[in-house]
Amino acid sequence: MVNPKSELYEKHPDWAISQPHREPELSRHQLDLDLSNPAVKDFAWKSIDDTLGPNPGITYVKWDANRYVTQPGSTWLKPDEQSHLLIDYNFALYEIMARMAEKYPHVMAMLCSGGSGRADYGALKYFDNFWPSDNTDPAKRVFIQWGFSHIFPACTICAHVTRSGKRPLKFALDVAMSEDLGFDVDLAKTTPQDRQAMASAIKLYKEDLREIVGQGDLYRLESPYDGPRSCLDYVSPDRTRAVLFVYQLKAGEATPVKLRGLDPQKTYIIREVNLPDGGTANSQSLDGATLMRDGLTPPCKKEFDSAIFVLEVK
Repeated sequence: MVNPKSELYEKHPDWAISQPHREPELSRHQLDLDLSNPAVKDFAWKSIDDTLGPNPGITYVKWDANRYVTQPGSTWLKPDEQSHLLIDYNFALYEIMARMAEKYPHVMAMLCSGGSGRADYGALKYFDNFWPSDNTDPAKRVFIQWGFSHIFPACTICAHVTRSGKRPLKFALDVAMSEDLGFDVDLAKTTPQDRQAMASAIKLYKEDLREIVGQGDLYRLESPYDGPRSCLDYVSPDRTRAVLFVYQLKAGEATPVKLRGLDPQKTYIIREVNLPDGGTANSQSLDGATLMRDGLTPPCKKEFDSAIFVLEVK
């Protein structure tokens, strides 16, 4: 994008996507750059390369995609080629993204757009993860993540803990740990107890959950659209480990959750983790057939209660 009050626009007003005889329509005080023009594409790549190349200490970037195209028109394309603009633009954009991923593989890159304007497979292969929505209320994220996980793997869906919605911190942590955990929290405004809870959750996620969530098979157990709670489990490819997430969205009875994907012949040790004190509940043992037939009853009744259970073959 380009701001009209910039040196770039003053030198190259023809580089912006626009239509003749129309007043330019700004969004976020910006116009789109016409990447169908090879000179513009080269300039955009040089801007990235000149930033990352001389600064090898940069290990993370967030690429925003918040300005959609309005008044589509190109001074580069011929009059009978104007309908090519958006397609040529996207191919050029993917080429720039590919060059960044190839030349700077050590840089972790998040593709970010509120409302998921660029959460597509064409772009995702050049990024580590993406931002599914600016709505970070964990009660809403249960629905957002349920939907996105039909298409995108959990390891690509950024799930950041925030204080949006003012939900219980444990609930926010449990929701975020079912995808790619992150934090957008002002630590200076948190209590020592909250900081300890977040530190414990990070440790738990890195040591026990991340591999199963990121690489395991997802089973949808109870949809948030169909009842007072949402439940899902991830199971490792060899079916020796699993993690169950339970989110109580409305008050209700504590009824059994029937798991899926387990080995019916194996016995699993079950531990409830991420308890309010950061600890782990006493373990119990059940075979996979029983867990899938009769289920496991979580201690969730009140609105925004939540629970995480780790299962490991005995």
